[in-house]
Amino acid sequence: MIAFSARVRFPIFVLLLLSTLIGCKDAESRGEGFAMDFTAYNHTDHSIDDFEFELKGGKRSAGGFVGKGEGGGDICCVSVPEQWTPALTVQVRASWEDNAGTVHRISKQVPVPQYSTKDTGHFNIHFLRNGEVKVFVTSLATWHPDYPLKGKDVELKSILH
Repeated sequence: MIAFSARVRFPIFVLLLLSTLIGCKDAESRGEGFAMDFTAYNHTDHSIDDFEFELKGGKRSAGGFVGKGEGGGDICCVSVPEQWTPALTVQVRASWEDNAGTVHRISKQVPVPQYSTKDTGHFNIHFLRNGEVKVFVTSLATWHPDYPLKGKDVELKSILH
């Protein structure tokens, strides 16, 4: 295993961070819509081992493990169209393994609620306790009073104990 000193690690970290930001900006400059990070929130009572999603007519994006009742951690990048249309949907797939070792998979076609330019901060995916999946293009944090998901649906780990 190669060990790097702190003096070497920091520039490597900065380069990786910058390449992520440049990748998002590059998508916007190519006219692919608004590029933004995506975040998954798992409101269920089981961990999600992996997930992926694809906007209708777009590219596939994927994330990894999301513990039960957890969420957050931005992943780069997804592009949404500059102009929202009522037909805009996203195909979301996820899988997890239960305590008996059985693998469960879901695949859902989810409508993308209306958004505007001022909303384009994050693409949030919520795996809900009732088995539904909801997505939002939003610049608001989940704790903000105007966040589109309300009440018990937005709660995470605190109620799962």
